[in-house]
Amino acid sequence: MIQLKEGFFEEQLQVRYKITPEQISQAQKLNAKNRTGLLTNLQQMGVISEKQMIEVQVELFGTNLLQLKNHPLKKDVVELIPEDLRGRHQIVPVTLVGNILTVATSSIFQAQQALPEIQKHTNHFIHFVLAFPSEINKRLLEYSKTEANMDEMLEKRSAELTATSDTEVKRTAEDPHGPVAKVIEFLVNQAVTGGASDMHFEPLASYYRVRFRQDGILREVKKFDKVFTAPFAAAVKIMAKLDIAESRLPQDGTFRQAIGNRLVDFRVATYPTEQGEKIVIRVLDSSKSAVSIDNLMLPASEKKKLLQMIENPYGLIVVAGPTGSGKSTTLYSILAHLNSPSVNILTIEDPIEYRMAGISQGQVNTKKGFTFATALRAMLRLDPNVILVGEMRDLETASIGMQAALTGHLVLSTVHSNTSCQTIQRFTDLGVEPFTVAGALCGVIAQRLIRRVCENCKEQYKPTIDEMKYVGFKEPYPEILTRGKGCSNCHNDGHKGRLPIQELLLIDDELKPIVQKGANASLMFEEAKKRGLMTLRDSALFRAVNGATTIKEILRVLGPDMGGDSGAGGH
Repeated sequence: MIQLKEGFFEEQLQVRYKITPEQISQAQKLNAKNRTGLLTNLQQMGVISEKQMIEVQVELFGTNLLQLKNHPLKKDVVELIPEDLRGRHQIVPVTLVGNILTVATSSIFQAQQALPEIQKHTNHFIHFVLAFPSEINKRLLEYSKTEANMDEMLEKRSAELTATSDTEVKRTAEDPHGPVAKVIEFLVNQAVTGGASDMHFEPLASYYRVRFRQDGILREVKKFDKVFTAPFAAAVKIMAKLDIAESRLPQDGTFRQAIGNRLVDFRVATYPTEQGEKIVIRVLDSSKSAVSIDNLMLPASEKKKLLQMIENPYGLIVVAGPTGSGKSTTLYSILAHLNSPSVNILTIEDPIEYRMAGISQGQVNTKKGFTFATALRAMLRLDPNVILVGEMRDLETASIGMQAALTGHLVLSTVHSNTSCQTIQRFTDLGVEPFTVAGALCGVIAQRLIRRVCENCKEQYKPTIDEMKYVGFKEPYPEILTRGKGCSNCHNDGHKGRLPIQELLLIDDELKPIVQKGANASLMFEEAKKRGLMTLRDSALFRAVNGATTIKEILRVLGPDMGGDSGAGGH
């Protein structure tokens, strides 16, 4: 058992990663409740990344790091530890040499607590190595008997359900140990481990389909007999505490599930269709990565512009883009930069997507009358320095938010619009006076998410001149670009993972008079371009030149005309 001087580990975390005593204390309080470990809680809070979580253990304990994704496993070795024990402690047996069983873990502390139970089942000497939590989760799913038995379990049940009553369907859905519950639990785990943002459960004319949205693209992962339409819908509604008797009206709910050694939140929406209820589950996994301005990977000039925006003591900063464009991640990256014991930060969100230590976070409850506008009024009485409003979707919220920005508060929010200049026009369209917008606004960030080139199969190639002209590259054309050949890691698509492309418009003293005059988006865009605005197209081409994305992906996200050069369009 590793013995450390009391407080040594916490002290090292503060020194190495600039973690505050308040963040350490918050993580310790969480650990007292969930027993998942200090490092895991710090990762879930967004304070450290998965990589840092492993690095600090390798450095302080001298434990070997194993790249589990590249390491072949043997089924008989994996099964030396029972599946439920592997899942509970997030461990994977790797090799057996003589009487020594090597076991991969992401937390030495957690693994050592489980050591007596592991030895009881194996009668081997146990040697621990470290591996990334995401890789452990993938291997646990790979060797799960649930997937192997899924079709067999449901095939037996489908014959029974075909001629059963609604009461039997309800009983099937409510059974927490039944095949439907086990399959849904497995699919939810698979979605989180695979990095999916949404799960779609869809009844079609001839079968029941499950699709995951991964890296912005929907992909079919499973087909079931159509007879499971009602049991699957009922089981998910039970998880989200919805009315299982109501199938004619849409419903919304949430639930939380343990995935490995962390808790993940999910948002559920149901919708009645001709074939039955369609259900979409949004994955709200705040532990996917540590949020920080550095993780936005901005060019140096754009990062400088962003820091200039957020170092204003007051004013309004707006992040613009469609649903699923990474707006929340950008906002929380800004909050992480601003977060300190000397700053009072309050939020109102719908829903809370990231949980951060040291910040007071609130969630909209429209049924109780707790809206963005009512929450914003209440927050102004709580002595805030920084306020985050999830979305400015109406005149009332926008007006209160801008008044807060004008009276000494830094306000962060989002708007659904295409470009930075359209965002300014969006506020005047809502009914906010142009002089109020000009006085309150200090910056707009328009953004999209674009898929990365798959690191596993990337290759360089020489693009044609026609390609360069079509996309909008200017001479001298780049001689080499990068693309993915396609492999099992990226589902033969050539892309894996996403990164942002962003258009940062700093509202300086030269632009404020133009905003105050109420100029339309096209005129503002022309003025912004004269001052060096890097458009979404420019940002996307910058990513391509640096080997991060492809021409194919740029065209998919921004359209074949690449948005043109008009502030009124979707550049």
